[in-house]
Amino acid sequence: MQEQQLQLKQSSDELQRQNKELELSKIELNKKAEDLEQSIRNFISNSLKFTHKGYIKFIIEAFQNNIKISVQDTSIGIAKNKQKLIFQAFRQADGSTSRKYGGTGLGLSITKEFVSLLKGEIQIDSKENEGSTFSIVVPNIYTNNRKINKNSITISSLDTIN
Repeated sequence: MQEQQLQLKQSSDELQRQNKELELSKIELNKKAEDLEQSIRNFISNSLKFTHKGYIKFIIEAFQNNIKISVQDTSIGIAKNKQKLIFQAFRQADGSTSRKYGGTGLGLSITKEFVSLLKGEIQIDSKENEGSTFSIVVPNIYTNNRKINKNSITISSLDTIN
């Protein structure tokens, strides 16, 4: 009888420990989702700020091990020699005192930190006066080793911005 009670107590303790781990995992997952959402907001905000005509597209691609989330636009673009600079805190492509666009220069540096915490990477493809594509590539934690075909969808597109 005592042995059964001891086993029952151990089982109960183990269930409580697993429940606490699950709750911590949920909190961590929610925080990661918030960080990812903020990063995407930063990309979209920049696209809206720097795109005067053309389009802004939000694209999600699912791969076997990764998810790629991109914001593509026909913005003013960023010179190749400025593309690493914009991820530094308080730095912008136009660092002059008379620059046309506002902002603190923190959005992309914060995004870089968030994506790093998610064990992901940021990719940029930009040409001056043609546009930019900013992408976040993060591990796909939702597949549970299931096979995923490469899919690409455009969630939203702002066509013809004047």
